[in-house]
Amino acid sequence: MDLAHAPELASLNGALRLEAKGLPERVLVTQGEDGQYHAFQNRCTHAKRRLDPMPGAQQLQCCSIGKSIYDYNGKHVSGPAKGDIQTYPVTVDSGKLVITL
Repeated sequence: MDLAHAPELASLNGALRLEAKGLPERVLVTQGEDGQYHAFQNRCTHAKRRLDPMPGAQQLQCCSIGKSIYDYNGKHVSGPAKGDIQTYPVTVDSGKLVITL
């Protein structure tokens, strides 16, 4: 992904959902509070709903039922979710964000 064409990721807590046909998974990409890019399978382990970054925290929250919370390592922190979420390796090379699924 060309970061010059992803203004959603230009600021801390910016996020972009990748949900196009042909992708094996729905993916949430965020520039975290730590200034690093992170990629996650965009599906809560509780109710299979989308995730959202939490402003001011290095965490994600399920945007619907139960409000389960996960850290940037995908670890379940709180809420009714029964497990962790999948994370994906991210690298930046010459202005391109590469996510390995």
